[in-house]
Amino acid sequence: AWEGDATDLLPMTVGAGQIPQGVEECILTMEGGEVAELFLDPAFAFRGDGFTRPTIPGTVGIPPDAVVRALVEL
Repeated sequence: AWEGDATDLLPMTVGAGQIPQGVEECILTMEGGEVAELFLDPAFAFRGDGFTRPTIPGTVGIPPDAVVRALVEL
């Protein structure tokens, strides 16, 4: 399993296909001020594609088929 830390923030937009399915489904059920810790199976995260954004300095790559831990705060 891959696990980042609080400095690995990834700017994303709900509804634009930028957020992993599991995170988007969670956000749609949350209210302002809530915090959720998610452990996403690869099928609900980045699947076999993984994730990298080399144009954003300081971002960390996520390997293919990784279980992703995400902390979501609205």
